[in-house]
Amino acid sequence: MTDFIVSLDTLYGFLRMVADVSIVWIFIYFLLKLVRDNARMVLIIKGLIIIILVKFISEIFTLSTVGYLIDSVIAYGFFGVIVIFHPEIRSALEQIGKNRFFFKSNTKLTISELDMIVAEITSACREMSQRRIGALITVERNVSLASFITRAKLINSELSADLLSTIFTPQTALHDGAVIIQGKQIACASAYYPVGLLDKSYGKYNLGTRHRAAIGISEISDSITVIVSEETGSISIAYKGVLKYNVPISEIELVIKMSFQEALIEEGK
Repeated sequence: MTDFIVSLDTLYGFLRMVADVSIVWIFIYFLLKLVRDNARMVLIIKGLIIIILVKFISEIFTLSTVGYLIDSVIAYGFFGVIVIFHPEIRSALEQIGKNRFFFKSNTKLTISELDMIVAEITSACREMSQRRIGALITVERNVSLASFITRAKLINSELSADLLSTIFTPQTALHDGAVIIQGKQIACASAYYPVGLLDKSYGKYNLGTRHRAAIGISEISDSITVIVSEETGSISIAYKGVLKYNVPISEIELVIKMSFQEALIEEGK
């Protein structure tokens, strides 16, 4: 009887250890997924790695001044990270609350459906570029944009170039903000994003609020955003925290199609 109880205790201890390690690895897995889809989170991780390395070196070589500075950064940097990156932290918590942090939306598209989506977007952008109509069009991929959609004007209509052009026509009720496309539908209009950071490389361009918003949403999600400038008619694209300014329509098509390769399904399935 005693041996049986000991065996149960050993089994319980083993299962608890497995559960403990599994929870830690699951947390690390989803943290890496979040970092992969968020350009600004990547910068945070890089900064933390550098700080840890400097701290390690200062302890090896007994660099007291450097060690003191690093300790101060660690002590107060936590609050700085919360203040600076609060949009990303809030977005992650919202995704947890909606159970979308753990599950991708995984919109499955056939090749013909993807071709249709790309054709409608590029057709609308080409027309708006010629007419100098400003536009901001975001295509949702794996990271949910539900938190932005719920605060915008819901449309839930079939995607078409004519509808996109109509939405962004000046003086109409929905022309401000962004349109978000989910799968084959226009989910909403008049969506507003956090403004992204512009580095020095963008200084030579006259970038407005639309471009900054496009960078912002691309920094906190894996979405693709196309921007049409109302001043110059140039077409730009923001993806993974990077803005490509004044690109040809062919490149817009290529970026959207390449980003959806994993989500494609064969015709007839």
